[in-house]
Amino acid sequence: MTAPIGTLARNLTAIVAKASTAAWFETCAAIYDKERTLKLPGELRVNKAQRILGTIIAWCEKNGIPCRICVVKARQVGISTYAMAEGYHRCRERPTNVMVIGDEYDKSVKNLVNMFDLYAEKDTVDWGSDYKQPSKKFGNGSKMETETANDARAGASGT
Repeated sequence: MTAPIGTLARNLTAIVAKASTAAWFETCAAIYDKERTLKLPGELRVNKAQRILGTIIAWCEKNGIPCRICVVKARQVGISTYAMAEGYHRCRERPTNVMVIGDEYDKSVKNLVNMFDLYAEKDTVDWGSDYKQPSKKFGNGSKMETETANDARAGASGT
């Protein structure tokens, strides 16, 4: 007996989404857009700026170069959205530490954390491990930490 087409499609989507942040973003992620409308899995498309960031990260990874990217972002082009998607995807993929640093903790960092949490809440892929929202820890050992750029030692001593 063969599996129903829907099951095969979900399995194939999960395989591709696990292999590529861009594929995961377009098929399994959800965000609130500029008008605060919830865009659900399958409604998103990676734009040029996001594709460039993803290409740089993939190149570093392929060439064994530690990837620590500080993004000085342009406004309203989706760089924060995609940077958080890259971090979330990496945390799901393998044990990883992600540091989110913004200029103000109460505003910018909180917005980025909320985006990360929404990715976890709406993600349609079964990664085989859980995500504990309050602690920002994953069952596979990954974790997301936050800092403010106003702290002169932000990110120090972490790996």
